[in-house]
Amino acid sequence: MPEMKARIEFEDDVTEKEADEHTRFLLRQLEQLNIERVELAETEGPSGTRGDAATLLGAVTLAGFAVARVLPHIVAVVQTWLETSAQKSVTLEVNGRKLQMTGRTTENEVKRYIAVLEEDASSSENVSEDGQR
Repeated sequence: MPEMKARIEFEDDVTEKEADEHTRFLLRQLEQLNIERVELAETEGPSGTRGDAATLLGAVTLAGFAVARVLPHIVAVVQTWLETSAQKSVTLEVNGRKLQMTGRTTENEVKRYIAVLEEDASSSENVSEDGQR
């Protein structure tokens, strides 16, 4: 099962506190779905600091879900969140494959994204341990 990052692009006038509040609200909405793990994304702290990791503003990590079954629900939650929060966009990313959402995402766009992710997954399963197909 894939790990997905949802990255928010905030409006220019959003403060750090507001960004944190928006991110946590999206996190709470996504926690309602059938996903094993939904959490604020973390990043390594700046070099020379004591902390091992810092919360990455505007990013949520999702893991442990069936793509074809749950992704349409993730998209619906994000679309609703975008409408109510009035932020610029949310980019969903799995293994470098991105779906940027700035408003309504069509059912066909979601199906194409699922197909690409499933194709990537089956391709990686067909590669043997020595890198041969």
